[in-house]
Amino acid sequence: MLETVVKLNPNFNTHVRKNPLVTSKRCEDTLFKYNIHPSPLPPTTPNRSRQRYKKNPDPNHKKKHFFWPKKKPFLIHPEKYLKNYQPYDYYLCFDVEATCERGKFMEFPNEIIEFPVVLLDGATFRVVDEFHAYVRPTKNPVLSQFCIELTGISQCVVDVSPTFEEVLALFGIWLMERGLFIEYSCAFITDGPFDIRDFIEKQCRQSKILRPIYFWQPWIDIRRMFSEYYGCERKNIPGMLEKLSMKFRGREHSGIDDARNIGRIAKKMVDDGCMFTANASLMTPYFWKRKMCV
Repeated sequence: MLETVVKLNPNFNTHVRKNPLVTSKRCEDTLFKYNIHPSPLPPTTPNRSRQRYKKNPDPNHKKKHFFWPKKKPFLIHPEKYLKNYQPYDYYLCFDVEATCERGKFMEFPNEIIEFPVVLLDGATFRVVDEFHAYVRPTKNPVLSQFCIELTGISQCVVDVSPTFEEVLALFGIWLMERGLFIEYSCAFITDGPFDIRDFIEKQCRQSKILRPIYFWQPWIDIRRMFSEYYGCERKNIPGMLEKLSMKFRGREHSGIDDARNIGRIAKKMVDDGCMFTANASLMTPYFWKRKMCV
């Protein structure tokens, strides 16, 4: 009877009701009692709670997938499964030379006088490019005799060289032209933590400039990596070469020659199966608590 009345009554409207507090509730209860839905939309099934699929011991059980299955790692990064895969596209062998005095180390206000970088291809570890510049010191422009004999850099060379700020500008252009740290991932390789952690920090403070962003990135301490990989004590560049039955090429304590030999050591380690991942960073308590003479 109610179903007939509802269908034949033209004044009945299921969406607009005069008394929503009373008649609306009663009308909806009555309609649902007789299986009459006030909404013009078709009735929907009640929401079912999501059921988590549990491991089924039945081997013939086919598990349903609501999403696309994940690809295998080999299909996403096949190069990771190749021999001697390295995580960076390029590596920059970096070894600066600075002003020094006999018998003084970190307490001396060192200034960088040679800025060499040797660029290695991350796939083959072969040298693809170099950046080399001498730097004119400004705080102590006269080199000591000990510094000249140690580094082989004469006074007349640094007198006509650009300042550290100018060398950094040239180096930044050199990086941008090759897309390093922008299009390609890169990491510095140094012999110990001193070049980036100490000498760059001292020079930036003396020049009153901010440390460049690429010198904030984690880098590779090849002296530490060599010791951990071959299970020996930490050695300098000639010591590592001797361990690998290799000879030093060039002049010791020459920045560009040291950087080239670091590249030779890195290539030999990669051939032996070593992976060059960053193992040094500025985010250490020692870096923030120490006092430096500038």
